[in-house]
Amino acid sequence: MSILGRAALWTLIVFACFYIIKAIYRITLHPLARFPGPKLPAMTRCYEAYYEVFVDGTGGKFGEKIEEWHKQYGPIIRINPFELHVNDPEFFDELFNFNPHLWKRTFAIDNLVHTPSSAQYKKRRQVLQNYFSQQKTLQMTYIVRDRIKALANYPVARKGTGEPIKASLIRFVEDPEYSEGYFSSTQNTFKNIYFFPRAMSHKIRSDTDRSPPTIFDEYKDNRLPPEEKTPNRIFQVALMPLGAGAGTPSYVLDIATYYILADPAISQRVKAELVCVWPDPADPAPDVSVLEDLPFLRGCVKEALRLALGPMARLQDMKYGEWTIPRGTPVGMTHRFIHHDPAIYPDPFEFKPGRWMQGDESKKLEKYLVTLRGSRQCLAILLAYTELYLSLATLFRQFDLELYETDRTCVDPKYDYFAPFPEKHDLSNGRLRFVVQDSVYVEGRKL
Repeated sequence: MSILGRAALWTLIVFACFYIIKAIYRITLHPLARFPGPKLPAMTRCYEAYYEVFVDGTGGKFGEKIEEWHKQYGPIIRINPFELHVNDPEFFDELFNFNPHLWKRTFAIDNLVHTPSSAQYKKRRQVLQNYFSQQKTLQMTYIVRDRIKALANYPVARKGTGEPIKASLIRFVEDPEYSEGYFSSTQNTFKNIYFFPRAMSHKIRSDTDRSPPTIFDEYKDNRLPPEEKTPNRIFQVALMPLGAGAGTPSYVLDIATYYILADPAISQRVKAELVCVWPDPADPAPDVSVLEDLPFLRGCVKEALRLALGPMARLQDMKYGEWTIPRGTPVGMTHRFIHHDPAIYPDPFEFKPGRWMQGDESKKLEKYLVTLRGSRQCLAILLAYTELYLSLATLFRQFDLELYETDRTCVDPKYDYFAPFPEKHDLSNGRLRFVVQDSVYVEGRKL
């Protein structure tokens, strides 16, 4: 064997010994070695990566393995070399509380959601929370109503044709305005991009004073240190509402719409409630505050949030039962396990709006909803509720809809890609599809 070959062999042996010793250390002497759980995931994160990325050609199934391990090993388990996972509703308040020493595990993205330090998160949130306050949300309601009118144009155009409508995040791509000619014509524009900033600077300056306030106005006027106003930080500020504001509400809306349409009794009850506060569907929709007071519609929204489905780490040691968790250890809980816990939600896989109409008992259930708890609860929850209530009211008061080749596999969460995805998650084909019958009212006209 040549010198180069022997060197390569010894290098391979050294690396193999190193990883073997490290694996043995992780399951014997590591601070988390005493916690229950399977041994192979405790040795290497490759096991987690396999289920997250490669298993069955789809990935996104590590959450299912965690659920299996909890059934086998108990409520607290070690799921990889460095992280613990707890499945116990009684521990929910302990983990997702307002403790200033709570840290969130980083996610390689420097935005508000993934800010690790609670102190830094609080500063970043304060900049944006005024924009999503109750007063600002009321001021933005007209924008939501305009978007819902645009949404209503799709059912109107297909009324009585039997042609299915695809409820899709990328519906705008199918707009005829976005044709091949449109994109080819814009290519020449970018040849002259050098002159664009200078030519537009005056127009942007003059339009700024007349345009409605945006999230950047809150950010620009706030006295933040320079490192919070770098191009990357501004980019993340712009990007976050696009992901959180488009994907999550639309998924909840898909789930609510599907389950309401799938059960005629639920559909009729929703429509009966809406008739009481919206007698003439040709009139504008009632205020959101009126819709929120409809108990059954509110139950449908809460139930959709429950079915729609962040690991944390502490600076100090914390305890779970008889277990003392070492400081700095990432400790996670999965909302899906709690949302599907039959001890909290009987018949957890069924859509039952009535469970949210039981007074004080229903209020106890709300603390487990993913958007409503903890120091990092949804920043724009009021805006999200505005979108959900107005959208559902419009769909079920102004249209008679019927599901088309859509079942639970099109909406029920199946894969965990940070955000939940159903088994059939081809957005270009629409998660939810339905046809429009003959009774359609929109913008003051019966069509």
